[in-house]
Amino acid sequence: MAAFGQIFIVYANDLLAFINQPDFITSGRWNIQLTLGSIVVWAVTLVPTMICFCEFLDFFWIDLSNILQLDSLIISLDAFYNIFVRLFQVPIYSIFNFTLPTIEPVIIEWCIFVVATGDFIEDAIWILIESFFNVITNLINNPNLTIPQPVKNLFNVKYMLIVTEPLCIAGSLLNMTLEAVTHYGDIAAPDRSGIAYFQFSYLFDRLALSTDAFADLYIITGPEVICGVRESARTVIVLLKIIFEFIPGILFFFFLPTCCQIPFIYILDYWEEIPLKEIHFAVPQAHKFAKCVGDQIGQLNMPFGGAVQYFLNVVFDLFDIAAGFLASTANLFFVFDGARFIYADISFDPITIDLPIF
Repeated sequence: MAAFGQIFIVYANDLLAFINQPDFITSGRWNIQLTLGSIVVWAVTLVPTMICFCEFLDFFWIDLSNILQLDSLIISLDAFYNIFVRLFQVPIYSIFNFTLPTIEPVIIEWCIFVVATGDFIEDAIWILIESFFNVITNLINNPNLTIPQPVKNLFNVKYMLIVTEPLCIAGSLLNMTLEAVTHYGDIAAPDRSGIAYFQFSYLFDRLALSTDAFADLYIITGPEVICGVRESARTVIVLLKIIFEFIPGILFFFFLPTCCQIPFIYILDYWEEIPLKEIHFAVPQAHKFAKCVGDQIGQLNMPFGGAVQYFLNVVFDLFDIAAGFLASTANLFFVFDGARFIYADISFDPITIDLPIF
């Protein structure tokens, strides 16, 4: 009973900590992890009683106790609780600050909730698998029976990210859509500052975590396959990232042509600032993909695998050089600004290294 009464004391302390925040009514976070921890402590104290009541199911009560004590469960429930707190705060914050409503704090809690829930599911499944093998070992009286290593490897993968990261991305897209709708005037501003509402890099970074988790599922087939799946998926994601960074610049250039004395200079600045940098980032990633392909082929024919790897490296290096050359040449011929025509930023070193080896 003492543990049960402690729940209300801890909850009152959490409530006071929430209220003592200067902006609790508009944007404060109500952390109830200590309250949830006290509930878990009380629930665990019931386990000996339940074992005594039904000793045959002692493994079940012990597993239930271990599952309830998982940190991922506490984090998940705390975030779920704060989703409703944030929803309650949305209109209040809007009224107090004379701004349009925003659900960004809600989406932040949503992402914490779905990722932590995925971690909890992984942890709980692993506890149940361990319990299953322990029960079977006791029934057949074979102490040598253990969890096979391939099973251990498979369930040590963060496989729930395959589901939880897309769910977080969906929430983020909803938030971006509402932000764009409620700030249409900013988006249509002649200076094209509204392009800030169409930045998708963060979403592709989360998508990469999901594809990495999918690739890790191939652990039972060997590291070479994991490498091929992961790096090829990451290369595709980087290319999509470049495309989705460049498309907003194109659209803003065609639909808002009034900001600049020389309108084309805008798209050149945007190309140099974001997509060109992304291409430079994509090339090392493409080299990783080439290495995985070369390693795969090298298992059959090592010299040929090495040749394929360095051939792909040369292709990717040429693509990087062409992108830089395009940007600099466009500056010279369309903007007529020789000072912007800088070949020093275009590096030929990678191709001079890879081409002789190929």
